[in-house]
Amino acid sequence: RGLLLFSFIGITGFILVRYIFIPLFQLLKIGQIISYKQAAVIIGSHFDEIRDKLLNTLQLLEMRGEAGDSPLLEAGIDQKINTLKVFSFSSAINLKKNLKYLKYVAFPVIILLAVSILSPGSITDPTRRIVQFNRHFEKPLPFQVTILNQSMQVMQQENFELRIKVTGEEIPTEFFVQTADARYKMEKDKGFRFTYLFRSVPSDLTFRIAAGDYLSEPYQLTVRPKPIILNFELMMEFPAYIKKPREKVENTGDVTVPEGTRIDWRVFTKDASDVTIRFDSVKKLFEKQSGNRYGYSRIISETASYAILPGNIYAPAGDSLAYKITVIPDGYPSITVTSEQDPLLQTNLFFSGTVKDDYGFSSLSFFYRIENSERGNDTLFKQEKIDINPALVTQNFYYPVDLVKLSGKSGQHISYFFEVRDNDGIHGPKATRTALQSMKTPTREEIEEKTEKSSKAIEINLTESKQETGKIEKNLEELNRRLTEKSTVSWQEKKKIEEMIRTQENLMQNMETINQKNKENIINEEKYLNTSERILEKQKRLSELMEQLMTEEMKKMAEEMKKLLEATDKLQLKTMMEKIEMNNKALEQQLDRNLELFKQIEFERNVEEMADAFKQKAEEEKNLAKLAEKENSKTSGSETEKEQKKVKEALDSLNKKMDQLTEESKKAENAPDLKEAGKKMDSLQQRMEQIEKQLSGNQKKKASESMNKAAKEMEDMAESLESALEQNEEEQLEEDVQ
Repeated sequence: RGLLLFSFIGITGFILVRYIFIPLFQLLKIGQIISYKQAAVIIGSHFDEIRDKLLNTLQLLEMRGEAGDSPLLEAGIDQKINTLKVFSFSSAINLKKNLKYLKYVAFPVIILLAVSILSPGSITDPTRRIVQFNRHFEKPLPFQVTILNQSMQVMQQENFELRIKVTGEEIPTEFFVQTADARYKMEKDKGFRFTYLFRSVPSDLTFRIAAGDYLSEPYQLTVRPKPIILNFELMMEFPAYIKKPREKVENTGDVTVPEGTRIDWRVFTKDASDVTIRFDSVKKLFEKQSGNRYGYSRIISETASYAILPGNIYAPAGDSLAYKITVIPDGYPSITVTSEQDPLLQTNLFFSGTVKDDYGFSSLSFFYRIENSERGNDTLFKQEKIDINPALVTQNFYYPVDLVKLSGKSGQHISYFFEVRDNDGIHGPKATRTALQSMKTPTREEIEEKTEKSSKAIEINLTESKQETGKIEKNLEELNRRLTEKSTVSWQEKKKIEEMIRTQENLMQNMETINQKNKENIINEEKYLNTSERILEKQKRLSELMEQLMTEEMKKMAEEMKKLLEATDKLQLKTMMEKIEMNNKALEQQLDRNLELFKQIEFERNVEEMADAFKQKAEEEKNLAKLAEKENSKTSGSETEKEQKKVKEALDSLNKKMDQLTEESKKAENAPDLKEAGKKMDSLQQRMEQIEKQLSGNQKKKASESMNKAAKEMEDMAESLESALEQNEEEQLEEDVQ
């Protein structure tokens, strides 16, 4: 085919040059041309009438040029030219002579036109094979193979499925893909379609399709570089308030981070021109940093899935790496609080609690509000800070509260709660509160009533304790008598011993109750009732004596009694009983002293309370005196009379109490002398009768004067009572010194 092509080109080229281009150039006077004389000879050969006439004319023209102007010569030239004008040189070419050759050309031309119209491939296909002499053309077969793939390109290391469709009259049952190394059978699908899967194509591949004797032209499968991520790392910078150092993870994108964490992605790629990160439907490009490294930063505030997609011009979105960021929001702090009341003073509360948080705290506070103050309910809570370690995520705290100190006085309703705040640096500190609690502090009257009940209980317990020691002494005597009569210890004696042990346990329980109630009274009186230091000192002395009994005498006696049950020898038992009897007598004597001291304390307390009552009534009487002086003398049944009756009733009650105290002082040892106070009380009673008569007679001015005198007598009465107490105290000190 190459020889035929180049031979055709050579022959055609020779004919074109020799018979067309050269004559054409000569006609256009390009290159080497013939002379006028040669042209005259050629023309003369085609016209017999001219022959040498044209040549002779040219010769005469040459002679004129040599000889110069000659009329005779000019005339001869003109004659020759006129002779030649009658001839037409174009008639020298007779195209009709060529018509005789048309019969030889018409038949091939008609056949060529018919074939071109009816079967153009018969002309174009051979021509194409001759022109493309160096290309392999399949042998015409009764089927045609069409590749269905739109593109013969594949990304590196990806699979490529070759799909072909076969049409024709006779179709082979098997087709193969032939490469330079081997031949692979294609899978047959419906409708004479065949497929073959090239797996993980690493580089460009040349293949042919074969079936029997059929072997297609070579096909080129082009491999494009695939953008891939070689490795990547996440640098996590946590919020400053959680005080956690930076953390780096490599080649894993699934992370769990606190809210507000800043994550820096660093991606190292191959064959990638860009890298995209996609959060849901939002895409952001990585910033190219250097070489094949890309970076992106984002502050994470909520849980999200994301994908990293490398890309290039061949794969704008390569294989994506899908991950999830789980965000742990900063939770609310928690607080649990338990409270205990002081067993001695119920207005003293001891709170203990636990606070917990994810990362730490900013504050812990105690809030309180007085609900029934004189000016009405406080609208705002007052705050007291509690010291805690802000860095510890779990810690215990303890906080004592004196409710009376908070309210300023007794008888108040106080609402309170605890509040803890975390150290959230994203949304600001979040607060958690305990439930609102409320408590009422006791009034002075309630405290006085409670103190009085406790005092009576102490006196009863002291009396019972003394009786218990008597029982123990009686049992010891009975047991000693039986042991004298018997030679051995029987079960009856042991039963007596057990009875003594039970009595001893009751005694110890009474002593503990006495001490507990006495301490409670001391605290209440010292805190709320303004009891004198003299009374408080004696109460504290009583408490010390009770503790000494419990720690020494009582325990010693209890141990001795328990040993009696273990003793079997009569002599040993009698020795132990003697020790118990001695201890019991010492205990009984001390209980007598304690009871006497307690009675003295109660007596002096009553005297002090009476003195305070007289002082209070003296102030009330002075106020009534001022009121009576201002009132109109003509009015009756005034407010002054009503209030005066109340004062008189109170004094009657104090008079009765005075009589009781006077009788008690006569019976008690070391009691203050109240005779002088009793005389003044009689005088005061007479004064009150006088005031009552003056008010009923509308003698307001005189009544006012009498009231002032009564107030002075009341003050004298209070002073007299206090003097009696002080004098008695001095006498006791002198006795103690002696």
